Amino acid sequence: MFLLAKDTVKFSILVGFSAIFIDAVIAHGLFWDNDPYWTYWVTKTFLITTVFLFGTAFLGIGILPGLILTAAHTAILEIYYQWLAPVGLPQEPEWLDFNHLWVTGVPAHFLAI
Repeated sequence: MFLLAKDTVKFSILVGFSAIFIDAVIAHGLFWDNDPYWTYWVTKTFLITTVFLFGTAFLGIGILPGLILTAAHTAILEIYYQWLAPVGLPQEPEWLDFNHLWVTGVPAHFLAI
């Protein structure tokens, strides 16, 4: 199902803020028991919203498009962490170990959205 442009924007913003809330409460609050730096929340909300904005415009809404867009977001996030974030962010390198990135990071970030 495809949405009008204004509804696509509303939907992607709703997904972005809902997903970051679930990520904060479940993944970081209960699962990992950490609170990343504030820029993590801003940039991840922007990333989720952007992926779902463009993805919804091209794929529409539904279960299958949602799974595809969530997988795309998770891949972008984990690849960013693996190769770009170590340049300067985050400040605590324990967040970027193999376990946090790939073993628990992929399922936690995928399921949070």
